[in-house]
Amino acid sequence: DRDVTGVQTCALPISVPLDDLRHGIAIDRHRIYAIGGSMGGQETLLLVARFPQLLAGAAAFDPATDMARRYRDFAALKDGGELQALCRREVGGTPAQDPRAYELRSPDHYTRRIAFSGVPLQLFWSSRDRVIADQMTETAALAAGIRRLNPEAKVWDFEGEWDHTAEMRPTRRLPRALARFDLLPWSDVPPLDPLTPTPSPPV
Repeated sequence: DRDVTGVQTCALPISVPLDDLRHGIAIDRHRIYAIGGSMGGQETLLLVARFPQLLAGAAAFDPATDMARRYRDFAALKDGGELQALCRREVGGTPAQDPRAYELRSPDHYTRRIAFSGVPLQLFWSSRDRVIADQMTETAALAAGIRRLNPEAKVWDFEGEWDHTAEMRPTRRLPRALARFDLLPWSDVPPLDPLTPTPSPPV
């Protein structure tokens, strides 16, 4: 199954397994984190907005924040027509036909909730991204909106020039994101390897 829009198919069910798992596995409920890239980053942000009580922290790498814009931009990607068709089937139409459904799947619709969620949040975005090519008006704008609404919000935002989700790798900034949440000792964080640009994969 390919999920291209997030909230209804992913963020809602996540809360149920966590309650089920705690009966059979030792889980520290105060050390649950969400980390994702691209559409997984979108779902991470939706989880922060809708179920902040579950999370001790979250990190999103090159996330989609505006699903109506994503629908339009899919047309420029490989298999973009297929992605748009999947969107229409999952959401129930195009952004023009059901704008509310696209809003509910867009993290920027929940900027206020995220700003006051109390969840420490790391945002990574790239000016070289060719999959989500408008990160300045998506992730960067989301970070600015969070800070504007709540100057005390614990949010880090990192800008760079990497390919889509390239930093969500063990040789790049993923270990740093983990260390920032005390999930990895900083002494175990490897130095950043030189990043060789590679073609961005389709979402």
